[in-house]
Amino acid sequence: MTAPSVAKNRGLGGIGGPEELLRHLTLDGVVVLASDAPSELAGTVRLLCRDKDWSVVEADTPDQASWAAGARKTSLVVIAGTDPGFVLKTVAAVRRSTASSLAVFAQLSGAERKAALVAGADLVLPPALDAGELGDHLEALLRHSADTWEPQVRYLTSASLVIDLWARECQLDGREVRLSRTEYELLIFLMRHPRQVITIEKIIQRVWSSRAYHHQINAARIAISRLRTKLTATPASRPLIASVRGIGYKFDGPVLEIGDRASGGHESELGSLRLSTMVLDVAAALQERSFAAGAQYAVDTIVSATGGSAGAIFYLAGGRIHLLVERGNPARFRELMRAGVPVRGRAEVHSLDLRQATQIDDITPLARTSETVRAMSMQGFHSYLYVPLITGGRKWGGLRLASRATRPFDPLVTTFCSAVGAMLSMKLKNPEIALADQVRAEPLRIAVGAR
Repeated sequence: MTAPSVAKNRGLGGIGGPEELLRHLTLDGVVVLASDAPSELAGTVRLLCRDKDWSVVEADTPDQASWAAGARKTSLVVIAGTDPGFVLKTVAAVRRSTASSLAVFAQLSGAERKAALVAGADLVLPPALDAGELGDHLEALLRHSADTWEPQVRYLTSASLVIDLWARECQLDGREVRLSRTEYELLIFLMRHPRQVITIEKIIQRVWSSRAYHHQINAARIAISRLRTKLTATPASRPLIASVRGIGYKFDGPVLEIGDRASGGHESELGSLRLSTMVLDVAAALQERSFAAGAQYAVDTIVSATGGSAGAIFYLAGGRIHLLVERGNPARFRELMRAGVPVRGRAEVHSLDLRQATQIDDITPLARTSETVRAMSMQGFHSYLYVPLITGGRKWGGLRLASRATRPFDPLVTTFCSAVGAMLSMKLKNPEIALADQVRAEPLRIAVGAR
């Protein structure tokens, strides 16, 4: 692979200056690669994405591809299939969850190519392409869509800031913040690129739909200043929008996407239990106890606070997902998890690849291919929340909360779980923790945990 890496040469958080806007292409979402069998073409796509610093999430069934494409921002779906039936089913499944660009590389008959296009594919080509030509086709497809992502969610949240994308409303600390149309579009654009420095020229291009940068810079800076003032609850509050001298601005905080049936502002049971006190209690438990015991306390606290749910913490080892601690899960689920389950195709791993808390509104489609999910579904569990645990840049494992409710978890629950996940990740950095050795010595005792 000889194509140069674009993002490595930028130095501007992935979005370049005005001279780069038409020449370079950087994705703000993931690439979903769906393949029914290992192939040279799928390997070429992986190498191409790695060379261009594009994040890849892989799937090997139509349902997994559909879930991966709808989990968060997806810039591109690539289907590299050897079976025409797999290709057509995957195109149809993906189109139910995302409007992102969709490319098919497969040996299809004329009728099958037409069926793939009718089902929603944007590009259908035979697999006999070299790496350079493949990359050219994908970039041409993406050039008109990389900045046009529309969320498959209803809410964008960051701490006490909640944006209702359907109602076009903004709340901060439970109070309404009145924004002009320009201020709203500006905030949404920055939140779609959290902690990413964006040049003032790029902001003008996207929010003002203009490339007359020099005529709009003052207006843009005034609008950003007004927005920053409105998002400051008190004089002591940390600004959510940070200025980066000589470059532009960034939304300075994590952004969580909440499903379309969640109530972004309704009061949950967790609110009445004093979220801040519970976070401090979990932090104290993690400091005073072993990692496994602290993790069990964290899961117990989350499940108790969210009523009717089931929690679990997993870790990756030996190519399998293992259960560390849990509460409230069916006996069949625990039995299946004792020896661990294969990593490939698991929703937990998709969350780790995204490195962001991820929700599944309906786990029913996953039950077709996963015995553990089937065990949960048969006991009435309906939705999942995954929080990845990352330590030292390594994918360690994750926290999962399952609910019997037929809607996603509300923002307060996701915020609490994300905070617990961050504390667990920090605890894992402690060099005194030798969890892997402990698990090898006593896998069964740790897997069931102490209650």
